[in-house]
Amino acid sequence: MTSGRTTDGRKPDPDDAAAQATDGESPLEDTLADLALFTRSPVPLRILDCLDESPRTTTQLDDALDVHRTTLKRNLERLRERECVRSNPIERGHRITSVGRLYLRGLEEVVETARDADRLATVRSGFPEELPGDVAYLRDCRITTAAPYNPHAPQERLQRLLIKSGSVRLFAPQFPPHYLEILTSRTEDTAACELVIPAPVVDYLKTVRPSLVERVVASMTVYGADELTDIAVGVGHVDERPVIVVYDDNKHVQAVVEVPTDRSPVREWVRDQYRDRRQRASVVTN
Repeated sequence: MTSGRTTDGRKPDPDDAAAQATDGESPLEDTLADLALFTRSPVPLRILDCLDESPRTTTQLDDALDVHRTTLKRNLERLRERECVRSNPIERGHRITSVGRLYLRGLEEVVETARDADRLATVRSGFPEELPGDVAYLRDCRITTAAPYNPHAPQERLQRLLIKSGSVRLFAPQFPPHYLEILTSRTEDTAACELVIPAPVVDYLKTVRPSLVERVVASMTVYGADELTDIAVGVGHVDERPVIVVYDDNKHVQAVVEVPTDRSPVREWVRDQYRDRRQRASVVTN
């Protein structure tokens, strides 16, 4: 952080603020210049993180960070200029200041948010606009997405949830036959299951697996609706835990989001969305 003093060491006169803004950098530009130190390279943030644990000598920092000595000294000097670090030239020791800790805590939060945004980018793009958009609402969710080493991870996760479930209330734009077989073969009471499926999917299942559909309809409540064919997000509850299932354009499961019960904005959204879909559907009969 800059010292806020003039070139001759005096504190600036507040009445001269307008002149300062025109003659030199604005406060915003000054702040961005400070932040640029941390965005150009990870070394300054790593130095602060290391010194936050305990004061270190230059040699100890060198060993801990494994960077070139010239790079280390240059970044230490820049941190001292911004009063983030204080150094003892006699002992060659360095310690973080309260200003440095402010930068460290703030930047750690920014980095964590950026990581969350990157992790949720694919998932969030599939959500309708009305879903609470604050990334913090989804930060603590368990999110299973396809990975190069396991492209079927979301489908497998949804299958495990259905196998272990005691109760299911779920709207799904697509529901493969083997998911229905899982629900009908469970030892738990299938009366605790409730499915909302687009009517064309129900008609297709009746054509390819008529006996399976008969068992499903006889053992649980199934709703079908013509109006739900273009929706690409499944919502519902598995054992009262809110679940969001994101599908791609081919109606393949792209991600499974398990919402902690204390994330009330998302929990309420899931509840309202499921209720809306069920109200727009009608009970399927054999």
